[in-house]
Amino acid sequence: MKKIAVLLSTYNGEKYLKEQVLSIHDQKFDRNEYSLQILIRDDGSSDNTLSIIKDLESSFSEVQQVVSKKNLGFVGSFMKLLSESKADYYFFSDQDDVWLENKVSLFLKKFREVEMMPSDVVGVFSNAWIADESAISTNKTVLGVRTKRIHNGKLVFNQQLFESYVQGASLAINNNVREKFLKYDLTDLGIGESHDHFLGLIAGTYGNLFYIDKPLINYRQTGHNTIGARPTKQKMLAKVLSLQLRVDEAASLMLAGEYVLSKDPHRESDFIELHLVNESHKGSLKRVKFFYRNRQFVSGKYPKLLSLLFALLMAPIHKETKFENVRKTIHG
Repeated sequence: MKKIAVLLSTYNGEKYLKEQVLSIHDQKFDRNEYSLQILIRDDGSSDNTLSIIKDLESSFSEVQQVVSKKNLGFVGSFMKLLSESKADYYFFSDQDDVWLENKVSLFLKKFREVEMMPSDVVGVFSNAWIADESAISTNKTVLGVRTKRIHNGKLVFNQQLFESYVQGASLAINNNVREKFLKYDLTDLGIGESHDHFLGLIAGTYGNLFYIDKPLINYRQTGHNTIGARPTKQKMLAKVLSLQLRVDEAASLMLAGEYVLSKDPHRESDFIELHLVNESHKGSLKRVKFFYRNRQFVSGKYPKLLSLLFALLMAPIHKETKFENVRKTIHG
């Protein structure tokens, strides 16, 4: 029997936690072929979250608390859960969403379709409904028009260097991704990228990251989400007009990609290229060539124009001190 571990980190999540855990517990899949365990780690809640976790643990044999008194933050808490669990497949869960009842079964179906060898490194992610505070879908999805840029049901490595697609609450990985991921230490990077994006990069570096083109969770917007859904059209327009913000985001994503490649000897040439592109003192020509070659990933609507603008605006970004931790981590 194969094991499924659902990793759930909580912090002052008393209001919605029980509803979320129940939506996971009640998933429809073959229980004769797979076993389900819901591992919950609290990251220092001051409300009734711990009491709710204890009640859930008493009520459901699948629920188990991972005890750790230290506050590790959002990324550190999930890394702790992943390091202390052992399963064939790992799903990541927020504390306040609601999973559609067929989510796990559709993910498992995708894993069965794409895993050809025991050594295959495979990640799977889906879309999600943006939901209101009552977890009722607004009929809008988290990925929106970005789904049109995911070709052949797969997200490639370079595509993840310019825009973030992978939402942790809609991601699952096999144990081979976990083994690769635990070789990295994300806690000291300080570039604002979370575990879910790194997991996607790792799957794309060592294997494949597959996409299920269906919303399979109601991603509740409470006003207190650690990472919320994309802004409204009006706010998005303001963000597009402020192009430097997009370039800053791409700079973080590209550094995350450089860090992942730094530990894979089979991708040395890719690592060297990305490193040179990220180095501002190397001049703009390499960046222009790199962005133009990847223009279809930079922008679906204005690929030539934005790839050129990204290349020209990228250099000043890397003079900021927030990138020094990445440099020290990669190069010692």
